[in-house]
Amino acid sequence: MEALGDLYTAGLHNVGLVPLSDVDAQRRCTVYLEDAVEKLKELIKSEEVELSNKKTEPGAVPDNTLNELKNTLTILSNTGGIVQPSKGRYTYKNYTYKASQKFWDYWDKIKKQVVEINEGVTRHSDDFNQKMATADALEKGRTIY
Repeated sequence: MEALGDLYTAGLHNVGLVPLSDVDAQRRCTVYLEDAVEKLKELIKSEEVELSNKKTEPGAVPDNTLNELKNTLTILSNTGGIVQPSKGRYTYKNYTYKASQKFWDYWDKIKKQVVEINEGVTRHSDDFNQKMATADALEKGRTIY
């Protein structure tokens, strides 16, 4: 029976489609990305409130944290818009190999940033690799690497 599953998957690739498990993995990763964007928006709001209450002294070096957060938000939002799978029912577009390849290419580029935001760690933290396992678990069913 397992050989039939492999044959089915190979047949899908031959016609330029990916299996349902790949589409489900994309959707899980997209939800995780959307959570990161929401957390980032909250961080930006709290940073803006903190800066509005803070007095700047003449000659002091300005803090770029807010600008960095806004830039990260722009990057993640734009990338999320590019790779987001079709909403609702499973459509033909979700299954195409080309769309799936595009999704995973972009996801691999932003995955570490998304984990940093969602899990509250930095890449230099001791438990960063452990937190990356969370994102790796979302990719279960991924067929394109």
